Amino acid sequence: MKTNSTKRGWLAIGAISLFPLLPWLALKPLSVRFADGWATAMSLGQLTGLIGMAMFASALIISARAKWLDTLFNGLNLAYVRHHQVGAISFALLLLHPLLLAIKYGQSSWQSAAQFLLPSESAALNYGKASLALMILLLSLTFYAKLAYQTWKLSHKFLGLAYFLATLHLLFVYSDTSQSFVLKAYMLALSFSALTAVFYRTVASRFLVRICRYRVVAVNRINDTVVEIVMEHEGKEMPYNPGQFIFISFSQPGLAERHPFTISSSGSQLSVAVKKLGDYTSGLVGLKTGAIASIEGPYGRFSYLRSVNKKQVWLAGGIGITPFLGMARSLGEVSDYDIDLVYCVKNAGEAAFADELKMIAASRPWFRVHLFFSDEQGHISASGISQTVGGLKDRDYFLCGPPTMMGAIKAQLKNYDIPNELIHSEEFAMI
Repeated sequence: MKTNSTKRGWLAIGAISLFPLLPWLALKPLSVRFADGWATAMSLGQLTGLIGMAMFASALIISARAKWLDTLFNGLNLAYVRHHQVGAISFALLLLHPLLLAIKYGQSSWQSAAQFLLPSESAALNYGKASLALMILLLSLTFYAKLAYQTWKLSHKFLGLAYFLATLHLLFVYSDTSQSFVLKAYMLALSFSALTAVFYRTVASRFLVRICRYRVVAVNRINDTVVEIVMEHEGKEMPYNPGQFIFISFSQPGLAERHPFTISSSGSQLSVAVKKLGDYTSGLVGLKTGAIASIEGPYGRFSYLRSVNKKQVWLAGGIGITPFLGMARSLGEVSDYDIDLVYCVKNAGEAAFADELKMIAASRPWFRVHLFFSDEQGHISASGISQTVGGLKDRDYFLCGPPTMMGAIKAQLKNYDIPNELIHSEEFAMI
């Protein structure tokens, strides 16, 4: 289940990040490490550096997009959510690392503390300062600037350089790490794993990652903002489950950058539904039939088949209808499932694929489609869902849509005592 998998992911990250505490604690007694305020600042500075470095490594390993992450986190999309969370925590810890160490130098004078933070004659210290400066620049862009996907992706590649500089700092600076064989061996092994993950994704992936070739056979305009791209395999077909997602690049000029899209089909043909949200997605409107699609994947475990209850609510917001469209297209006419699809859009003009979904529901009385227009009805709520589908208990909930909508509905469902393991979400955060 989702909750258990989420716990497995966090437990793995926690174990990787906190293991350095064991050899660190074995080096000196706590009475020495926390003898006074100066020693406490030094010890906390060491801990934030070790744990921050280990968490930074975990974030880089997650970014490798390895298939086993699907299992560990119950979906690569959720793994990337953890990647962002862990990256933010490691950033905060690594910022504290030199500041806490500087306090120790303040024991002699605050001028000495200030000088400690500036470039020095020590190459080992300068590696760490350069790494932190690069991290501040790159992660500030990630957290506070609204970057185009291509720019964001390029900036993330330089995080590997920041980590490499941090590894040089770890390797050459005189510290507890240099005095403990176990601690040094562990941190270097972890650094090697993280840098290998960076190399795999940025350089070796073009040789090692399996890519399937498809040919574009149709680009169907669904409404003013949504198109569906239909593709047929060239050579070996890629097996997939409705609800999964893939990374696609096209041979057409301007569309060679690989982007993630959720699969909207269910058969041998492969299709994705795309909403015009930026330069790249807007360019897909002009995609020509015959263009070759290079596809990596599939990824994800967002599926109505992975549930506790066969009685379910599917909640889609806008283009979040895509995974549910693939699932609906895969439904047989006879089933023991009982599914309500609540499709939230601003108005009827934005309800892409609504007619097709109604046609599917017409021959399946156990599958019902409910359109919700926010311009007329306001924001969707758990109580509104309850009134629409006839109660909230004993159901699984599948959510895909804007993050604010999903966050609000999750919180409201929990207020109605719906367990976490019954709430499944498809969350993308720049993967």
